[in-house]
Amino acid sequence: MDRVQLRLTQFFFLVLVPCVARGPNALGLSYDFYNKTCPNVEKIIHNVVSQKLLEAPVAAAGALRIFFHDCFVEGCDASVLIASRESNKAERDAEMNLSLPGDGYDVFFRAKRALELQCPGFVSCADVMAIATRDLVNLVGGPRWEVEKGRRDGLISKASRVDGNLPQVNQTIPQLISLFKSKGLSTMDMVALSGGHTIGFSHCKEFMPRIYGYNSTFDIDPTMNQEYARTLRSPFHGLRYCFYTETCPNVEQVILNAVADKFSEILFLLLALYESSPLTAFIKQHCKTRKGCRNKPVSLSGNGFDLFFRATTAVESHCPRVVSCADVVAIVPRDTGSMVKSQDNYHLHRLFHSLFVYNPHLKCKHHQLGGPGFRVQMGRRPCL
Repeated sequence: MDRVQLRLTQFFFLVLVPCVARGPNALGLSYDFYNKTCPNVEKIIHNVVSQKLLEAPVAAAGALRIFFHDCFVEGCDASVLIASRESNKAERDAEMNLSLPGDGYDVFFRAKRALELQCPGFVSCADVMAIATRDLVNLVGGPRWEVEKGRRDGLISKASRVDGNLPQVNQTIPQLISLFKSKGLSTMDMVALSGGHTIGFSHCKEFMPRIYGYNSTFDIDPTMNQEYARTLRSPFHGLRYCFYTETCPNVEQVILNAVADKFSEILFLLLALYESSPLTAFIKQHCKTRKGCRNKPVSLSGNGFDLFFRATTAVESHCPRVVSCADVVAIVPRDTGSMVKSQDNYHLHRLFHSLFVYNPHLKCKHHQLGGPGFRVQMGRRPCL
């Protein structure tokens, strides 16, 4: 284990840095690159990622995976963060990158925003990704290494450059060794980096074909541990995380994109969302009969409804008549809550106070936003 951790450290510290340094926009890396322009860069990033990890433990695995995907395509230049345009499909929207988790992106964006408040225009997104990933890996028990800084952000991001540069689940060991070797990495580096994914979880679509109907002779891949495979096949009752694995595998990413688009338009989206939730409506109605509660009709915000409708429309365009509105309604508030920071929502705090302070039976803990990231089980059916 010590050797594997050492190789993981060497990968990020010794291998990827030279790969980037060979590019035209990444000259002059050094440990003290921001000493004069942003001396507290590492402290600021560490504070942000520590808070994010408390809210969403999956952020560490998510950030590590995104950083890996960024570095293996054109070097560590943060080009995976660039959004697509009508004239260009960016890396993050390549098929292999659609499952990259929102919590991973969020921690990078939060760190960048915090730095822009302290040192506007100095710290590159590429350096933010390198430092934040190092801190997250260390916070969950992995190694720590010093990060040289001075990377320049890539200005070009093309989905077409992703295929062939990232390992795939159906590749053989010789193919994987060859791919890593093309990046200047050894077999030990490959094992360490592959093992790094175990701090997260595997998407069901990556292993389902191996445990169900493998071929005409074997129902389960005979090269797998059979007991472990049967454990993976244990029946779920009702809701489950893998409900749309075959029918709409990117449902959560599609919804997250819709939420992000709407959130960029409406500053007080979360207020609107909670205004339109069934729980809020119930509480407001209940409060009419309680002393001190606001005695006003229930008013559900159109922005909240609009977000649900947008998300549903986006999902329908990808997977027609597959995902229930009930599941959309369950996923949207999770994604919206995790995007919002508390200092941006004074009115939301007042809303929670007015709704919950007079009802001691309701154990509301959402006094600090944004909310936590969590996995949502799916398979709900809408009420008819």
